[in-house]
Amino acid sequence: MMSDPIENHEQEQSADQLKALLETEQQARASAEAEITKRESVIAEISTAANETKQYLAETVSAYKALVIRSNPAVPAELISGNSFKEIDSSLDSARSLVSKVRLAVETEIASGKVPAGAPPRSAPDTESLSPREKIQFALSKGSSR
Repeated sequence: MMSDPIENHEQEQSADQLKALLETEQQARASAEAEITKRESVIAEISTAANETKQYLAETVSAYKALVIRSNPAVPAELISGNSFKEIDSSLDSARSLVSKVRLAVETEIASGKVPAGAPPRSAPDTESLSPREKIQFALSKGSSR
């Protein structure tokens, strides 16, 4: 069997079309791989920048916390905590409130226990509340101490 020249021509055209299609697909694949590589590079850059930003933020929050502690010497440092500006400010407000309550309680306790300066004036003992027997004993003890 001999092959028909038209059939051979169609097969050659079909093979040429397949080769062209394959070449187009290979170019598309190469282009897609290049785009993927480019995007992976951008992702790596963004990831690095994000990590640097996180580190910078952590250092900044730490410095802010140290500043807050130095600026508020009346507040114990242990009461100031947090990993963000908002948390630090909130803990500072709570600590100030606690310190204020403790200070008020201590001042109230000190004020209630104050003793006037100097000795009280000397006065004769109150014999009105003594029984007759106690009055006699009191008078006898006064006479013997002279």
